[in-house]
Amino acid sequence: MKRVHIITYGCQMNKSDSEMMTGLLKQKGYLSTTDIEEADLVLVNTCSVREHAESRALGRLGELARLKRKRADLILGVCGCMAEHQKDQLLKKAPHLDFVLGVRRLAELPEIIDSVEKGSSSILCTGPDRKSPPPLHISLRNTGLKAWLPISLGCNNSCTYCIVPSLRGSLKSRDSREIVKEAESLVKNSYREVTLLGQNVNAYGQDRPGETDFAGLLEQLNAIPGLSRIRFATSHPKDISPRIIEALADLPRVCEALHLPIQAGSNNILTRMRRGYTVEHYLEIVSQLRKKMPSIAITTDIIAGFPGETEEDFESTLAVVKEIGFDGAFTFKFSPRPGTPAAEMTGQIPEQARKERLDRLIEIQNRITKQKNEGLIGSEQEVLVDGKNPKKPGFLLGRTRTDKTTTFAGPEDLIGQIVKIKITKATTWCIGDW
Repeated sequence: MKRVHIITYGCQMNKSDSEMMTGLLKQKGYLSTTDIEEADLVLVNTCSVREHAESRALGRLGELARLKRKRADLILGVCGCMAEHQKDQLLKKAPHLDFVLGVRRLAELPEIIDSVEKGSSSILCTGPDRKSPPPLHISLRNTGLKAWLPISLGCNNSCTYCIVPSLRGSLKSRDSREIVKEAESLVKNSYREVTLLGQNVNAYGQDRPGETDFAGLLEQLNAIPGLSRIRFATSHPKDISPRIIEALADLPRVCEALHLPIQAGSNNILTRMRRGYTVEHYLEIVSQLRKKMPSIAITTDIIAGFPGETEEDFESTLAVVKEIGFDGAFTFKFSPRPGTPAAEMTGQIPEQARKERLDRLIEIQNRITKQKNEGLIGSEQEVLVDGKNPKKPGFLLGRTRTDKTTTFAGPEDLIGQIVKIKITKATTWCIGDW
């Protein structure tokens, strides 16, 4: 059998896409390998959210040129968001590529491989999808306890800094029956936790009037016997409805953890970002969530140095971060993406100022995260044990329902089990008993 090695950059959706491509290729007789030197096919699954992600992928492609020169029969392809973003420019930058496959055309991967094996080269396959997405059961996952479960593709929002909707297309929700069937199959294969994925996961069903909405899908998944935990990412504040808040609070298998990107704490900047909500609206959502679930963990995304951001705007963001007290945050300095409105806006912030603001933001958020974690000392937490702690012999690693990394001493036969752990120590990055 031939072998494929997939290099994946970017978000959980990209990781899920790689699992889907692995499954498609298995049907063609390809086995997955972790040894790139023995691979007959190498795929680089790319991200375009930030310039840094594209630079990393281009660097890897440069390294792969050596492998291609060494083995002329090696098939080398690029897929994912960067393939859609740069299109034929990739073939010019990396002429050793056999094909470039856009993120909406991944279902055509087997046909592309056939064409290359018959002698075609420099194939460009991008643009709108021509085939339906493969069924969920095609995905070939590594054996484990947790699984990504994509429920929708694309996004109908038009945030001025984001290039993803133009690459992945408009919202397309999968059939809820297919999603439930796949979740049931995962449980039969010993998976304990699923994370529902979408560019805007809580907009699920908005493109299918009269059918199941996101809260309804959570209800259906919650009813599956043997499924221990349900998570989802990523949510948009404007689509957090009272029904979704009720589902989070009332459904026992839905974890009380929510990733809710605020992006900025200034209404001026939120308007320029075209986010569709105000700071006041966001604060009201947080208030309702904490009223229903006092222990809920809320994490977020924040961009520092967006075009037009004054020092007063940035101070407002810092004030909101302190007021809300996020459990954690993914923080970024603004990265202009060609083709987005934000890249052409007036008031671009100098690189040094963006970096300085990001550093201030990180310092404050890390302090808050540590305080939140220290507040759990003395409590008992329900932990799904993932595996051994590679840095501490005799210790295990797991996650709480609120998605806190936890380490503690214990026997390996606890792996895969849900246990109660009394928290005795906490750092910015971890809680546990050590």
